[in-house]
Amino acid sequence: MPTNITTYVNKMPQSLASFNSDNIANSFSVAANNTLTTSQWISWHKDRPLMLFTSKGVCHVWDKDWKVYGWWEGSSSEIIFLDGGGQGVGGDIKVTIDSQGDVSMAK
Repeated sequence: MPTNITTYVNKMPQSLASFNSDNIANSFSVAANNTLTTSQWISWHKDRPLMLFTSKGVCHVWDKDWKVYGWWEGSSSEIIFLDGGGQGVGGDIKVTIDSQGDVSMAK
């Protein structure tokens, strides 16, 4: 089951841009200190990720092996945002961008 972002909560004092490089038409902008209800699939392709442009930088996000991964441009380490174990992480999730531009995700 694909992983679908249904809600963005942007707590930054500037806009958030969410660019879906796997499906450009499925890209969004979220106004400063605002919440957006949406439907945005997370790509299964690391080479065509969802890219979140925050005040911290650009975070590349993709779905693989029952987990949602990410990495910040300029860093060599990957982050696991969600780990669904053998059940996967598919389904609806909420993405929160805090006031510093850090990204978190929850089912």
